[in-house]
Amino acid sequence: MKIAISDRLRSFSHISGHHVMVPGTFIALQVFPTELSWGPLGEQSSFMTLDLKGPMDPFTVEQDLDAKLVRIYGQSQKGYFRMSVKVEKTGSLMLRFEKTPADGISITYQEEVKRFFSGDAFPMCLMELNELSSQEKLFLGIGKQKEWERMRDRKDLREILPLWYALGNTFPREKEENTFFPALDEAISKKERQKAYDLLLLTYLAHFSAGLFPRKEDAEKQGIAPLVDSAKDLLPQGSKSIRSLFFQDKEDGWHFLPCLPSQFVCGKMTDIQTENGCTIDLEWTKHRLRKMKIVVPRDQELRLHLPTEIKTFRMKRSFKDRGKVLSTPVEVFTVPAGEIWLDLFQR
Repeated sequence: MKIAISDRLRSFSHISGHHVMVPGTFIALQVFPTELSWGPLGEQSSFMTLDLKGPMDPFTVEQDLDAKLVRIYGQSQKGYFRMSVKVEKTGSLMLRFEKTPADGISITYQEEVKRFFSGDAFPMCLMELNELSSQEKLFLGIGKQKEWERMRDRKDLREILPLWYALGNTFPREKEENTFFPALDEAISKKERQKAYDLLLLTYLAHFSAGLFPRKEDAEKQGIAPLVDSAKDLLPQGSKSIRSLFFQDKEDGWHFLPCLPSQFVCGKMTDIQTENGCTIDLEWTKHRLRKMKIVVPRDQELRLHLPTEIKTFRMKRSFKDRGKVLSTPVEVFTVPAGEIWLDLFQR
């Protein structure tokens, strides 16, 4: 009965000069085999040069959203190298030299030259710590390799939204109403499923380069009019809009799959954190809820709003429990602390 997502949120590119965000920060990286630049999104960057010798084959820039870091690795003429960029618990944005060629890697930064070996680290800048990020995870049924150039060609939101959602969730979730993209909010509130899907796809194509690197304007001149005003809002606020397709936590209760586009035939969401302290995992297939686990921290009343086609479902306390069948709509029911499972959703 366990609901788990095994798909790893690791996207990558082999392109020199790839732009990528450091998870949980508005620090933008541009990565070349022999140069690394970084700085706040839209502002002037710092940069360093590295004495690696090419051509490099392979060369990879990987954004690992599970570990919340960026990896840079490849095979230079002097040997294999692997580095990572991550915000440490100290608040320092750190470049770690996880593996270097035998004679190390020499970097030039602000006209100063230093040599680093496996296990060394270089502090890039100080950051404000973010302890409020969400662990919520989304899967929409696609487990292909996450190479950004290929995903860009396929234009399939089943691949893109889980990464967009996870990257946006590395930022604190704001409490105020979402005004990031009024047209998208309206489409979701009116349950205009196809319109919501189309707006999200257009937003991705116009306002992200490969690698989910946000931009205010369509730099590729694709003929798509600007849809949003702020590049920074594309990540945290965009993630909030994506969440509302599948789950909404409102004053009148929880709404499940309230605006599910037809393209998302099956999927899972895990570690959904509610306002009243509950944790929800849910799974659907063929556009229908399949099962759901709710962890309730204390005895409380729950209000569930299931898709309107569902007429009955079963609630049970454990795998062995036979449970009881409930009819919809269920206005309010009291649940004791612990786990409950919902399944057998019938039309």
